This record gives sequence, C-alpha cells and structure tokens, in this order.
Amino acid sequence: MRWFLFLTLLTVFSSILCFGEQLRLVHLMQEATPGSYLVTFQNKNFTFIHIYDKNDRYLTLEEISIPASRIKGGMDWKQWFETGGMGHTSWIMSHLNLNTGHFEAAYSFTKRGWIDIKEADHYMSTLLNLTFYSISEDCRRKIGPPPGYGKQDERPVWHPRLVVDGILLSDVNFKGWKTRWPNDRSDLSKKKIEIYLPEKMEACTYPTFFPYWIEVEGKLASGRLRVIDSGQWAKSPMPQIFI
Repeated sequence: MRWFLFLTLLTVFSSILCFGEQLRLVHLMQEATPGSYLVTFQNKNFTFIHIYDKNDRYLTLEEISIPASRIKGGMDWKQWFETGGMGHTSWIMSHLNLNTGHFEAAYSFTKRGWIDIKEADHYMSTLLNLTFYSISEDCRRKIGPPPGYGKQDERPVWHPRLVVDGILLSDVNFKGWKTRWPNDRSDLSKKKIEIYLPEKMEACTYPTFFPYWIEVEGKLASGRLRVIDSGQWAKSPMPQIFI
C-alpha cells in the first residue's frame, strides 16, 4: 500500500515538474498579422499557410498545398505563392472565428466553389482549442545519446529549425508543449500531441502564432508536421471571399 502511494505521488510530482503553464493555440492566432506565412511539410506534402486578413473577430486564412514530387530544386516559397502557386493541388481560403476557435466557412479556388466545412474544420479546430501544458527543460528531449548509468546528463536541449525567407536562424529558442487528443474516435483519439513554438525576440521577423513542429505519439513520419520556411509581408494573388 505504501509502495503504491509512493508511486502515485511520484507520478503526480513528475507531472508537476514537467508540465506547468497552459496554452491554447486559438489565443495565439489572435496575435497573427496579415501577410505572415508558414510553409509546412507533412507526409510528402508542402502547405503554404498565409494570413490573408484579420479583425477583432475573424481571421481569413489561406492554405495552398503541393506534393513534394512536384518540387524541383530550391524554392522561393513567397515568390511561388505570390505568382499563383504553380503546380498546387489545393488552394483554400477559410474564415476562422477567433472567439470560438471554429472555422465558419471555406472556399476552394481549385474547385471554384464552397466546401463542406464540418469535415475540414474538425482537426484544425480541435488542435486550436486544446489546452497544452508547457514542458520543463528537464523533461525536454535532448540532442545525442543518453549518458551512461550514474552519469550526469549534460546534453543540450533539442530545438526545431527556424527558417525565415530561406535563411536558417540559429539563435532562436523554442518552448515545448504537450497535451492529449480527446476521445473522438478519430485516428488521433487519446494520443499525446507535442508541439514546439518559437520564443518571441525583439523585432523578430518570424510568426510565433503556430507551432514549427507537431508530433503525434505512436506515429512515424506521417505523424510529424514541421515548418520548413516562414516570413512576413506575403501578398495573395486571390480576391477576398469573405466580407
């Protein structure tokens, strides 16, 4: 009985050490500025995420996707986007309610029509409204193999790469956050989700409202999303759909 109580207290204490502050991504989206963009890579597909417009209540978001197989050599992602996204397979403009964290409408430029928002809204809205808990430095993943038995762990903390307009920035720290996906019977149901957000620096030129790394427990490459480029002041070639 005492041993069980000890293990229970140890688990609780470890959780307190590893998880402290709380965060919801929908609150960070309220800080997004029009023109900001991120280029994500997941499951052999690139997606250019662009903040088209924003007011006190709504955010207009563009998502333009292209398979990796259509990319040849280096890419100037901002130029690719502003000149029409040659080779893209999907171009969607969505209307996000910042108060509820749910998308209320979406238009596909590729299909030239409105799309059913219920299915497309589920995963992103759930992600935006999850409560994440910060991971302490001691519980963060480290670079390199673990030290031998009885040796102090002096490995540096791992940080994702941060690229702005194709240039790698090496002096930006990231903060880790974790949560568990709700039991919604989806393929992510009850799985642990780990995200990394860049810390704000004075006069930073990169977006800080969306994770640069998302990893799902128990999944391989398909369960990892990483940002491979980012920046500001991008201008969409598409007309405003939402008034």
